Order: sequence, then structure tokens, then C-alpha cells
Amino acid sequence: MDPVGTADHENVVGDLVRRAGRVLLQLGIHVEGANFEVDAWGVRLGRVCEPFHGLPPAQGHEVGLAGGQERGCRQQGEQRDGNPAAHSRQLAVGLGPRQVYVRRTSERRRTGPGMIVRFVSVLVCIRKESVKVITHSIVIPAYNEAKRLEATLDRVLGYVAEQRWDAEVLVVNDGSRDATREIVLQRAANNPMLRLVENPGNRGKGYSVRNGVLHAQGEFILFTDADLASPIDEGEKLLAALAAGADIAIGSRWLDKSLQTRPQPLYRRALGRIFNLALRLVLGMSYKDTQCGFKAFTRRAAAAVFPLQIIERWGFDPEILFLARRQGLRVDEVPVKWAHQENTKISPIRDGLRMFTELLTIRWYAVTGRYDGVRAGATEQLR
Repeated sequence: MDPVGTADHENVVGDLVRRAGRVLLQLGIHVEGANFEVDAWGVRLGRVCEPFHGLPPAQGHEVGLAGGQERGCRQQGEQRDGNPAAHSRQLAVGLGPRQVYVRRTSERRRTGPGMIVRFVSVLVCIRKESVKVITHSIVIPAYNEAKRLEATLDRVLGYVAEQRWDAEVLVVNDGSRDATREIVLQRAANNPMLRLVENPGNRGKGYSVRNGVLHAQGEFILFTDADLASPIDEGEKLLAALAAGADIAIGSRWLDKSLQTRPQPLYRRALGRIFNLALRLVLGMSYKDTQCGFKAFTRRAAAAVFPLQIIERWGFDPEILFLARRQGLRVDEVPVKWAHQENTKISPIRDGLRMFTELLTIRWYAVTGRYDGVRAGATEQLR
């Protein structure tokens, strides 16, 4: 690169960041930090500065100086020509969720009057553990799940390890008052695959799933109830549907009732069928089962649907599927094994009435253009 005047340093560095970032993104690597030392006053730097930590990540995938911070480096190197070494600067930029650092070394060159800087070398330093691209994310919403969460995590983490996925498991704590949070943190200290996501208080299952999905990094995102009413290895069926071209795959208890190893009580089955009829009448959707807590999404589908979600409690499932249909996404219903859990937290009467009200709310939002307004203001939150 030809020498450039010192006034152009930031422009040149910005261009360098963007060029390097685009290359890294093409390789499937999202940049977290880019550190550059700019020697504008004749200080030949003996090393590059260490990466800054704790910088807020810039939104989206655009790589550049936006959102970065400028901080002074420690004095270092050899002071030349009477110019203070303190004028050496470092630009640090937070650019995404993974840890990739681009470092630039420079040296001062004198070519006649004035001082100019020539880029001598550019080094892209990628930490080994950072180049792994997360392929699968499993989201588990949890509210007061301390009694069964240990067993659930044993099964989920064990299954993921058997598959040899580069995966993550996100437990979303919905304001639990028991030891749910402590259990996750204790397990996560020994297993980097496990992550805790905190809700701002108790917001509901719909909010929890949305919060977990928007934090997920995987190319395929699956959410499952903490009781594992559908065994985690049934996820293979959902992932196979995605591999066959579906954007969303939803587990179904009713496509093949023989797969129900422990059926629901009769009154719950009756209420479920009534809700399904209401679903068809109000939203015009013909799925056999929208309420099974076992669904999988491609990253593209999740990014298209979840930022538009408004319903925060039990009625979020029909809303997600309604939004998917509005956007022309392919949704496959897949029969899965399922067993009724006696300690379920949903009340068939109280929550059933609320869910019916939420069906009407979804229809009202669609008629009044509420979802169009959300879409206009939404930004891509899946990094």
C-alpha cells in the first residue's frame, strides 16, 4: 500500500476493517474486536495493544468503525524526533459475538518534509476456539424448574455431545424464585456449551422463547419445554424436515397418536380440540397441533418471525405460525413421541381462556396493521 498522510489514518484503518471483516464473514466468522495501533507521531511500536474487553457489540453484521471507541494506548516504543509517544493511539471496535481480532502494526517513514505512515503488515489473529461456527442452538424456557432441570440438562447436554455438534444450550430463566438460576450457572461453569439467559422478571413462556431465540447463534434453532415431554432425540425428526426444505418444523402430538406414550387426561384432550377448532376459525390455520413445545427453525426463518412476535404468554405458538404463513415460509408438521407430564404449569381453564383471547388479539393485530408497524421498526436481532 502506498504511503498516506497522517490525516487519512482513520479512513485507511476504517477501510481496512471493512475489507478484513467482509473476508471473515464470507468464511462464516463474525468479528468481535478489532484493535489497531496508529502511529501518527513517529513512534515505532514494539507490539500491538491487547484486545479491549466489554465493548458493546455493534448491531448486525456490517463491519466498520461504527460503534467503536477510541482510547489512548500506554506509552510504548521509542520516542523519535521529539514527538511524544503518548500520541500513539488505538482504535477498538466491537463488532459481533465471536472473538476474532485484527491487528495492524505500523512504522513511521520520513519521505521529505512532514511525516507519513506506511502500513507494514496486517495480521488477522483468530483464537482457535473462536472459529467454531455454532450449528445448533437449543433453547429451554424455565420458570421454577429446579426440581427437574438437572435431569433435563443431563439428557440434553449428553445428547448434544453424542451428536458432536458445535452447539449451544440456552436456558432462559423467566424470573424463577427457586434455584433454577444457580443450577444453570453451576453447570455452565464446567460446560461452556451451556448459557444462561435472564428475562427482566417473569414475562411468560412466549417472551422466554423469543428472548432465547434472539440470543441464539446457531444455524438451526430448536426450543423444547424443560419437562422434555418430547424426548430431545426426537429433534432429529424436526432437523430432518429442515434439511428437506422446511423453514420451520413443529412437533405434533396428533398426527400420529400412537406415539403418545402417556396420553393427556380426557378433559385436556377435549379442551385441546376446542382450541384447535377456534384456531381454524379465527386464524384459518389447519395444523393438527400448534401447542406442542417442540419446534425448530432455520436461522433465516427465526430472524424473519421472532422480531415480529408480540404475544408473550401461552398464545405465542399460533402467533409465530401465523406470522410465518404471512411471510410465505414453509412450515412442516412432524409427528413426535410425547408423554403427558402431570406437573405441567398450564391451567386448562384460566390459561385456555387467555389463549382464546390471544387468538382474537392476533387476528386484530393483523387486521389493524399492527404487525406491519412492528416489521417497519424491527431490526435483525439474530447476530
